[in-house]
Amino acid sequence: MTSHSEPNPLSEISRDVCAARTAFAIPAPGQLDAAQVRSACTAPNTKKAYRSYIKGIAAWIHTTFPAA
Repeated sequence: MTSHSEPNPLSEISRDVCAARTAFAIPAPGQLDAAQVRSACTAPNTKKAYRSYIKGIAAWIHTTFPAA
């Protein structure tokens, strides 16, 4: 019989749970500002879409009103 030790998935799960607890910990009052809350509540893809949309609006304004 060969002694073969497989990785223990519980240690990885435990590490992930600790990371999640840290990420979702509720800070004490006064430690957060509105910008941090908005940033945490907005997905990266949404932020990317917003930036793209605003760039599109700016391009439209410059095309439509060149003197602006």
